[in-house]
Amino acid sequence: MTTYETLLRLAFRAPADVAHYLTPATLGAAAGFERASQTEQPFRFEQWRLGVAASLLRLLADLGDHDEARRAADVLHRALNTAKSPQDIDKQIGKENKLFEQIYTNLYVNDEGEALLDFFARTLDADAPTCWPRSKTKPWSWRAGWILSVRPMTTASSRAERQVKMKRPAPPARVFFVGASPAV
Repeated sequence: MTTYETLLRLAFRAPADVAHYLTPATLGAAAGFERASQTEQPFRFEQWRLGVAASLLRLLADLGDHDEARRAADVLHRALNTAKSPQDIDKQIGKENKLFEQIYTNLYVNDEGEALLDFFARTLDADAPTCWPRSKTKPWSWRAGWILSVRPMTTASSRAERQVKMKRPAPPARVFFVGASPAV
């Protein structure tokens, strides 16, 4: 069993969840990416990323009984199973943009959410500098949270507008990485 499949099975443990979420498209996303031709790779990567993100959102939902994260995981699962292109994925997720923006706000704009993400970041990168007390000049904890990010592309001006409204650094759209590193 691959690491990807292990993550899926940890996130979707209940028999009803296994039947609903662990579809052939979901289970085969990582293998599909590995076997994809050069022209198919962008789409297959997006499918694999949707599977990872849906799993992580489901774990977040179970950890905190977070209904919005459950709904977002469902949106990602639906896009993974029905989309035929990266543009189709963006279109499907874009329809639920407000849901993803609400999750972002809940996780990154409140102090409790930031404390949780700081803890998460330190757990992922144990040798990173401590963030307690958090530096006001180099906020970096939001980077760890982008592990959950599957947001539709937005224009630079709308990202800048959100940055001004929230008084937080605007993370780049459509970033996916595991781990955290201090902002330079």
